[in-house]
Amino acid sequence: SGMKMARQHANFSPYYLPTQALLHPARQEFMEGSVQPKLNLWWRQGPAMEAAFRRRLGEAKSFERAHADHREPLGFRYG
Repeated sequence: SGMKMARQHANFSPYYLPTQALLHPARQEFMEGSVQPKLNLWWRQGPAMEAAFRRRLGEAKSFERAHADHREPLGFRYG
């Protein structure tokens, strides 16, 4: 019932948030004895590296600004 309601309302509201039960997708468990990958948090190697990374994130453009939609009239001018 919750999944049906989520599918029904998600198409109409840009502000729709699922309930807490539907917030986390089902994840497949790792096989026993398999190698579990470790995250490479390279930006945490030092404060200078993290500051530079966060500065670069601030310079990033959204997808809509970076790639003009060719279907919009005069859309190529805004890219």
